[in-house]
Amino acid sequence: MVEIIKEFQIQLIKIFQYFSTLLMVCWLGSSPLFESFSKTVEYNTIVPDIKISRDSIVLIPEKGQWYYRNVPFSGQSISHHENGRMSENIGYYEGRKEGKAEFWYPDGTIRKEAFYKKNRLDGVLKVWSPHSYRTLVKESHYVNGVTHGIQKLWYSNGQIFKKTTIVNGKEQGLQQAWRENGILYINYEAKNGRAFGLKRASLCYQLKKEDVQYE
Repeated sequence: MVEIIKEFQIQLIKIFQYFSTLLMVCWLGSSPLFESFSKTVEYNTIVPDIKISRDSIVLIPEKGQWYYRNVPFSGQSISHHENGRMSENIGYYEGRKEGKAEFWYPDGTIRKEAFYKKNRLDGVLKVWSPHSYRTLVKESHYVNGVTHGIQKLWYSNGQIFKKTTIVNGKEQGLQQAWRENGILYINYEAKNGRAFGLKRASLCYQLKKEDVQYE
């Protein structure tokens, strides 16, 4: 009898998860916010194809600008690993980070990619694991320095870990997290500061191979 009750509870949870996800997809599809999540960021500022060593530019904190020979730098700063391979290439315009910024592991494979507008993250930020999988482990969306859109994290084996919906830096919409075995652990909708759905306590462990460690 106990096993029947447990099985019934499991089925109810699955049904709830299915319909909550379906309702959320319909809500996003009819919401103007969905349009902003789908937009492709366009960059009008052209960063000069001038490359200098990262050590050659200096940040003036009070101005929030990088200078090269006492002039706000416009171009690309580069750095290299000890083996000679490039480790980073960051664009600047009039002293501020602009356009694409790329980072690589010592073996030459991509580690991180981000986009900037006037020193602020703007667009899609991606991070890849250093393991043989070369897996995408993070994808975050930014608008003018603030997280906005669908944010995703993966385990280094490619299994999805977390997917959240962020609007202007705050949770709004469907929020989900999975254990490494693929079992859905968190599934709720955030609306006006409140959570509706299956919101359990935080995971009892830290993501061992979380992308943040690779940044």
